Amino acid sequence: VFPPSLTRATMGAEEEAVMAEFGGSMGAAVFAGVVEAAKRPPLPVLSMEEVAKHNTEKDCWVVIHGRVYDFTQYAHRHVGGSRVILRLAGKEATPIFSRQHGKNVLEGLSLEEVKGLVNPS
Repeated sequence: VFPPSLTRATMGAEEEAVMAEFGGSMGAAVFAGVVEAAKRPPLPVLSMEEVAKHNTEKDCWVVIHGRVYDFTQYAHRHVGGSRVILRLAGKEATPIFSRQHGKNVLEGLSLEEVKGLVNPS
């Protein structure tokens, strides 16, 4: 459902394009998600040095596809076991992750688990 303040009269070209591409309630849901995402503050940019500090079972951050994920709580729910994730704590894990998973696996994670973006330098 569109936010109450959004009507056909207030929609711009981008909103119209979403409605045309996805149609009806699906377009409304996609657009509502875009609006909600735009309200969130930008993710902080973190250095690998900072990520490396989070390398324990009680504080486990992992970098995958340029994003920093806090897997502290998730590691114990991981189907492949927590040891796999804990070995990658504080490190770049994209190559290992990509061998077993598609990017879509990350879409199911909570936004609270995304700590930021990694500084590419």
